Amino acid sequence: MSTLINLVGTRLEIQEHLHNGNLAAARNLITNRMLAPWRVAKWLTPAQQAALAAPLPNEPMDQPKREVTQLALELV
Repeated sequence: MSTLINLVGTRLEIQEHLHNGNLAAARNLITNRMLAPWRVAKWLTPAQQAALAAPLPNEPMDQPKREVTQLALELV
């Protein structure tokens, strides 16, 4: 039961970051919590998935982390 609660909390946290326009924080949650691509795809709209895969200007994210995020979203 606690795993389900953690997943719901993570989902809400990711959606809050996306709603506030904080894409880097949403990407970090997805990457750091090692969420399965199919799970993320169920939570996000296609527009949100595209926004997460696109590079951001002035983003301090390194290239390998961006590639992992893009690959995860492409697997869906």
